[in-house]
Amino acid sequence: MLFRLPSGLRATLAAVLVITSTVLHVPVLLVVALLKALLPFAALRPYLDRG
Repeated sequence: MLFRLPSGLRATLAAVLVITSTVLHVPVLLVVALLKALLPFAALRPYLDRG
């Protein structure tokens, strides 16, 4: 199922994937950052600090 796409369509699909990924991930990361900043509970820190 390997086939070549025209370069214009390939660029459009890549842009749509990047935009979709950004729109889906940024709000989640923003909510977690706001929770960490506004709710400085020691009990929540281990769940929010996964790194």
